[in-house]
Amino acid sequence: MSGSSRSEDSILRPPLVGFQGIVVYATEAGLVALAVVLPALAHALGINGAAVLPMHWTVILAAVVLGWKAGAIAGFAAPALNTFFTGLPMMPLLPLMTVEVGLYGFIAGVAREKGRLNTFVSVALALVGGRIAFIVMAFLLGRIDGSLAAFVGATMAPGIIAAMLQLILIPIIAAPIARGLARESK
Repeated sequence: MSGSSRSEDSILRPPLVGFQGIVVYATEAGLVALAVVLPALAHALGINGAAVLPMHWTVILAAVVLGWKAGAIAGFAAPALNTFFTGLPMMPLLPLMTVEVGLYGFIAGVAREKGRLNTFVSVALALVGGRIAFIVMAFLLGRIDGSLAAFVGATMAPGIIAAMLQLILIPIIAAPIARGLARESK
C-alpha cells in the first residue's frame, strides 16, 4: 500500500458496513433501542440529558458504522420513540430534536459513505450541522425568547463536553463494531 492511499481499516477509517442483511438490521434495531434506553436511564438517575446527550451517541454510531440510511432512520425515529415511551423530549422540543438528531445521523452517514471522510471528520460535521439545524428550527418555530446569542448559549453550553467526548470516543467505539459486523456479514 502506498503512502498516499487511504487506510480503509483503522480507528478513523473502519470498514463501512452498509445497510443490508439481518445482522445489520438487528444492530440498527439495537442502536435505536439504546437511543431510547440511554436517555431514560440518564433521566432516571437524575442526569441532565442536555449535558450528556445520550440519544445522540447511538444515532451517530449507527451512521458512521452502517451509513446514511441507518443514521437517518435512527436519528429521525429516536426522538419520537423517546417521546412515545418516556414523554421526553416534551412535545415543544420534539420537532427541534427530530431535525437535529435526524441530521446527525444523515450527515455523519453521508460524510462517511458518500464523502468517504474519516469517522472523526464525519462526527464533527454531523455535530455542527445538527446543532445549526436545531437553532434554525427553534427560530422558524418561534421558540427563541430573548436574544439569539442567549438562546444558543443556554441550549448548546450544557452539551459541549458530551459533544467533545463524542468527537473523540465515537471513532474509537465504531472501529471494533464495524470490523465485527464486516466479518459477520461476509
